[in-house]
Amino acid sequence: NGDAADPVISYKVENHAESDLYYFDQKQQRQLYDKFNISINDLLNCLNESGSKCTNLDIKGVEIKTSKLEANLHVDALIENSQEWGADHYMKWRAESEFSIYLYKGEMPYQVHFLDHIVKSYTKENAVLCDKIAYVNSLSANIEVDLFSITKYNGLTEAHLLGLLRYKNEDKKETGGHKVIEKVVETVYVDEKISDDEEVFDNPTIEEIRDYKDQNAKGKLKLAFDIS
Repeated sequence: NGDAADPVISYKVENHAESDLYYFDQKQQRQLYDKFNISINDLLNCLNESGSKCTNLDIKGVEIKTSKLEANLHVDALIENSQEWGADHYMKWRAESEFSIYLYKGEMPYQVHFLDHIVKSYTKENAVLCDKIAYVNSLSANIEVDLFSITKYNGLTEAHLLGLLRYKNEDKKETGGHKVIEKVVETVYVDEKISDDEEVFDNPTIEEIRDYKDQNAKGKLKLAFDIS
């Protein structure tokens, strides 16, 4: 009874001698809803499927089992739907690292289990470390930043990832083009003697060249262009 946010436990008398009885009180219900947005009805459905019941009473002479709610990483989904990263700088880092990096499309998948039943699936965060494999959201704007967010887990340290960044920076230099030696050009002016049948034009236009050709059938024309 009640609503999902504020459930109310009701009681009825039945013979459940052959059913497993689990303890689950109102405080646990509140935590269940606040943390995972799971209502008591979701939980009761799991109990019914397994032929079990729950109570918040301490019943003398009856063995009441402790119920356990677990949120676990959905590892199978990650394995089946991820691919190893193929970036050049990662491949260099991978050759000397004990860790590997796989890309999964979307945030990391989790499942909430209760009595061997999945009562909720959800996603959160862009990266997670599972054994020696780091899984990262392939839609992430910056994979390296997300990797640094999980360095506190299972031995993947910032020192490991600094090597990855080093290779990334080296690749940036390579992909930016080949290195060149910059040439310094010095302009040298040399006085040149002009003969009587020569005329010099500095930076002439096409029109000036044509006009000179029309007016002078003979003679030599020297053209000087400033290309600096």
